[in-house]
Amino acid sequence: MDNESNEILTGGNMNSPVLNDNLIYKESTKASKTIHELLCYVRSQGINWVPESYGINSDGKHVLSYIEGVVPQEKPYWIWNEDILKEVALKLRQWHDATENFKYKKARWLLSNDEINEVICHNDFAPYNCVFKDNKFKGLIDFDVCSPGSRIWDIAYTSYRFIPLFPDKNEEKYYEVSPFSKEVMMNRLKIFLDSYSCDEKEFLYDEKKVINKIRKRLKVLASWSKEYGLQTKNQELQNNAKMYLLHAKWIKIFL
Repeated sequence: MDNESNEILTGGNMNSPVLNDNLIYKESTKASKTIHELLCYVRSQGINWVPESYGINSDGKHVLSYIEGVVPQEKPYWIWNEDILKEVALKLRQWHDATENFKYKKARWLLSNDEINEVICHNDFAPYNCVFKDNKFKGLIDFDVCSPGSRIWDIAYTSYRFIPLFPDKNEEKYYEVSPFSKEVMMNRLKIFLDSYSCDEKEFLYDEKKVINKIRKRLKVLASWSKEYGLQTKNQELQNNAKMYLLHAKWIKIFL
């Protein structure tokens, strides 16, 4: 690569991917070969809104195609549009359906979920990992922490982030808060789950079961963020760990 034309992409708190000549170069992990196989597989299933994967190069970098657009880090007002909420739910459903039969004998993952293995969970399908153009969903990125798990495990975190099911006030205490009232949040959760189901009853998840799964998901995420944050001296991850625990406690109000 020509170092002078490299662009380090910002926004993540674990990796610093580099953009060069319309290709993304990421530091490879023990899971990178598995993620390569996974991306190739889902694209063969018709999922064209994820990057093309070109494997691991001679420098040990995972090479991916670049999806042009905006990755919202500061949560602009339009990110909460109801159309986006519905579209994200549909895309999550498409991802799950496409990964249901993924098999790779040499699979290695960075995370393990204490869940039944129904699909491959993205595990971080959130605004900061989505690409938008003209305020519309265009693509999903950052598959490093994908791993087998249940549909509801992924639904829990994505709905938590896109509704968002955060405390509705007191940002000083909770770090991140929701722009919506509790009543609106519950209505948005229903919209999300209805969209995910695609009118199939077996895929229409109960709101309270999802909220309970969010609480479990946040506690697991808090534990991992604290441990990894201390290990890498990453203060942002350590702060995230505190936030997740506070949010997990707050969300009990819906039960």
